[in-house]
Amino acid sequence: MKLKKSCLVLLALAITAMPVQSWAETPEQLQDQAEGKELITAQLEVMQIAIAPIAGKTEDVPALAKSAGAAIDKVLAKNPNSLDGLSVSCNLKIMQEDRSASVTCPKAIAVVSDRITTYPDTARYYKHRSYLYKMTGKKDLAEADLTEAYRLTKDVKEKARLKKDLDRMAAKPD
Repeated sequence: MKLKKSCLVLLALAITAMPVQSWAETPEQLQDQAEGKELITAQLEVMQIAIAPIAGKTEDVPALAKSAGAAIDKVLAKNPNSLDGLSVSCNLKIMQEDRSASVTCPKAIAVVSDRITTYPDTARYYKHRSYLYKMTGKKDLAEADLTEAYRLTKDVKEKARLKKDLDRMAAKPD
């Protein structure tokens, strides 16, 4: 099984997608948090898949991928429009170079875009869509959304993190 070397992007997405009470600003975000154990399990297994080649444990990847896929399937069976479930699924499929990523990733982008339409002042959604765009190779769109997330963010520490992400993105050629 081939893996792309997108560990940092994966870890950034997985960390930002973790359900934590402090970020719930909308009813949809509360629903995302309720997905609980299956989503956290899938996120952790996807992070382990990303780290496995670095740790020299590539033999663990197929089992982790199967387990992560099953956990994501449970989340998506309960809520087919789960933003975090779709995002983790997209990330897993990109890492595995799975052709179905061409369906999963645009669906995740569409879900978060709908949420941006409904809640245009919620920085988290712009940040989330930025990472999805980055994973799918749409750097200009990723940078535009990250810039909007930066503009909307009020928390000083989060603003500093977004600024670092923007600087890194600007420093990397296409």
